[in-house]
Amino acid sequence: MMKLNSARCELNCVVAALLRRIKSITAESRLIATAALVAIWLVPGQFAFADSSVWKVSKGDTLIYLGGTLHVLSKGDYPLPAEFDEAYRASEIVVFETDIVKISQPAFQQEMLSTLTYENGRTIRDELKPGTINLLEAHFSQRGIPFERFELYKPAMVSLLISMIELQALGISSQGVDQFFSIQAVDDNKTQLELESPQQQLAMIATMAGDKPDRLILHTLRDAKNLRTIMEDLVAAWRTGDTDRLDTEMIEVMQRDYPNVYENLLVTRNNNWLPAIMQLFASDEIEFVLVGAGHLVGRDGLLMLLEQRGYRVEQL
Repeated sequence: MMKLNSARCELNCVVAALLRRIKSITAESRLIATAALVAIWLVPGQFAFADSSVWKVSKGDTLIYLGGTLHVLSKGDYPLPAEFDEAYRASEIVVFETDIVKISQPAFQQEMLSTLTYENGRTIRDELKPGTINLLEAHFSQRGIPFERFELYKPAMVSLLISMIELQALGISSQGVDQFFSIQAVDDNKTQLELESPQQQLAMIATMAGDKPDRLILHTLRDAKNLRTIMEDLVAAWRTGDTDRLDTEMIEVMQRDYPNVYENLLVTRNNNWLPAIMQLFASDEIEFVLVGAGHLVGRDGLLMLLEQRGYRVEQL
C-alpha cells in the first residue's frame, strides 16, 4: 500500500475474504466504495509536539474542533481516544470531508464503478508496461485471486484494491472514525455537513495515478510488503497525536515519490476547504470537523493555515 494511503476518503464496507467472496456487482461496488475513502487516510503529517489528534481552534469568543481521523480501523482500536468524545459532546454539528451516508448508497457506488472502469474494450494491460503487469499477476496469484478480475479497473482503483486486500488480511476492516461519528450523529440527531461532494472526491481519486500509472502500481506493491509496520506506527502515532516522528518517513516520502498526488490530495483540497471552515466561526453553534489526519498537519495543513490567519490552535 502506498505510504500516502496511510489517505485520504471515508468509507467503511470491507473486502470480503480477500475478494474471493465477491459474487455480484453489488458486493464489488461496496468494495470500491470502501477504497474511495481509503485513498488518503494513511497520510500522516507533522505538527510539533502534538498531544492528541484533536485540536480546539478559536478566534475571539468562537471556536470549533478539528479532529484528525483514520477512515478504517481494527476492532482493537476502539474505544477511540477520549479527546474525540470530548469534542463530539461539546459540538452541535459534525462536519466530514464528504457525505458519509451518500457514499454507501447503490447509486453512488455504481457511479464510482463506472468512473474507475475502462470502456470500449480497453483494459489495464493497455495502460501498464508488461513488467508491471507481470508483477501484478504474481501479487494476486500469491493471494489466490485471479488478476483477470481486475483488468477492467484503472490503475488508481487497482492500487486501492491492493491496499484494501492487505488491510483486511491484517484485520483492519472495522468502521473508521468518520463512519463511527456519522452513525452517532444520526442517533443523537446532530446535523451533519460536508466539505466536498462525493463526486468531487471521486474525481480526485480518478486522477490519482496522474501520468505515471506504472510508478503508482510499483510503489503500491512495494509498500504492501511493509504494511503491518506502517499501520502499527501510524495508529500508535495517531492515538497519541505524535505525528511529528512520522514526518520524515511519511510526508517527505509522499512529497518525493508522489508530488502530483500530494498537491492534489492535500494542498489543493485543504485550500478549497479552508474558506468553508473559516465560515463556521460565524455560527453560534460549535462544529466538530473530522478530516483525514494528513489534512490537519504539516506546512500545508489546515492547522498551520488557520494559525497563519490569526486563529488560535490548541491540542486537547
